[in-house]
Amino acid sequence: MLFGSAFTLARTRERKRQGELAREVGMDASYLAGIEGGRRKAPNAETTRKLLSALNAPANHTNRLVTFALTDRLLDVIEEYGEEDEIAARVGKLLRQVADFGDREWNSLDWAVSALTHQLNQRKEELG
Repeated sequence: MLFGSAFTLARTRERKRQGELAREVGMDASYLAGIEGGRRKAPNAETTRKLLSALNAPANHTNRLVTFALTDRLLDVIEEYGEEDEIAARVGKLLRQVADFGDREWNSLDWAVSALTHQLNQRKEELG
């Protein structure tokens, strides 16, 4: 997914090995390898920031990687509704395009994610 690939790139740019970074943040290296390899879900925002802090990533990279992690997590939720749900399919398609976003699109995405999260929570409550 988006986060795993982007995080791998950030980590390798800083010349940090998975095991070294995992030890610094108190996490199992196999968990980190799973995230980077797409076998594990993207971490929550707190864990993402902890990892990026250990890399001394600039604020703009941190914000984008946190957004990638959130996007991946939203895609997981959308996939639970299935591709037959037209809205979920459209949102999923949009979210898969975020790797090419500029600053304007990032600001729009931030607003849209807030609105989408609210709508998904309402829908979840309605479904039971």
